[in-house]
Amino acid sequence: AELLRLVARRPEVSVSVAAAELGVVPNTASTLVSKLACAGLLERTPDSADRRVSRLRLTESAQQVMDTTAATRRAVLADLLDELD
Repeated sequence: AELLRLVARRPEVSVSVAAAELGVVPNTASTLVSKLACAGLLERTPDSADRRVSRLRLTESAQQVMDTTAATRRAVLADLLDELD
């Protein structure tokens, strides 16, 4: 979930930068990216300047899930804040 949130915030982030930001080794991030790509949640494309670098993007279905999840979180937070009034 953290990797998906990171890619949602920073489309086209590289696998190595994502690994560093998540505090995992690049091999672990690469394995996670492969699993998420196989599940249809991430797209991995080669960088135009350096073909060794992969850029990450959410798939349309993953973006829909992230949008729905964010809307649900906002609604729950709004309800909680309303209870404080």
